[in-house]
Amino acid sequence: MPEDSESSSTATNTDFLSRFSNFVDQNLQLIQRSVYVAGAVVLIGVGRHLRLHHRFTSSSDIPPRFYQQNVKLLGTVRHRDKDTNVLSVSHIPPLPSRFVSLFTRSHKEKSNEDLLKVSIAGVQLTKSGENWIDINIVNRNVWFKLLESPENNFIPAIITCRIKKYPVRTNVNHLLVQKGFGRVLDRYDEEPTSQIYASLRSQLLSAEQKAVKKGKGDWENKSGWKKLIGWKTVKRLFKKKD
Repeated sequence: MPEDSESSSTATNTDFLSRFSNFVDQNLQLIQRSVYVAGAVVLIGVGRHLRLHHRFTSSSDIPPRFYQQNVKLLGTVRHRDKDTNVLSVSHIPPLPSRFVSLFTRSHKEKSNEDLLKVSIAGVQLTKSGENWIDINIVNRNVWFKLLESPENNFIPAIITCRIKKYPVRTNVNHLLVQKGFGRVLDRYDEEPTSQIYASLRSQLLSAEQKAVKKGKGDWENKSGWKKLIGWKTVKRLFKKKD
């Protein structure tokens, strides 16, 4: 009798495995799709938490932790404000547009009010710099690293993008000062609120000093007061170290 019981149990297990195997074979595509759906649900949940789906349209849309962690965002530069030289940037969310429809009910057409106001941190553009931005940056995709909380809705950022003659993404802030197309902003009464901003400022001051000595860009043919400006830059560097 025990042998008959064991034989019956083995037959039942074999029959179950056979039926399960047949079910898998017959419904393989359904099972695969279910796995994909489950993965998509997880992705949507993560996207909601990290706001990977959200298109930021103002500085207040961006979570405070993004500024604190110096997060990089991607966007398209639509135009440069002629009065402030601030870049109007259309933010591009990390998730593709087909996923965005899962989170939002409707989509408004892009307008100037939907654009982020991004400033080139630490740099005051010269006339040559304004022209360079219009030619090389406007209507291009750029990455912008958030440095600190915005002032007057202007988001100070390090701008990087691919530019002709440069094999890798270029730091636009540094390049403008290096070419003599921009000057370092006089913001020395208060220390920057982030270490990255302080490091950027130090690099910009060094680049400005070299541009002055070599007569780059707008420093060209200004030998009469070039040394004076260069000396001011050196004083800033020493002040920073102190």
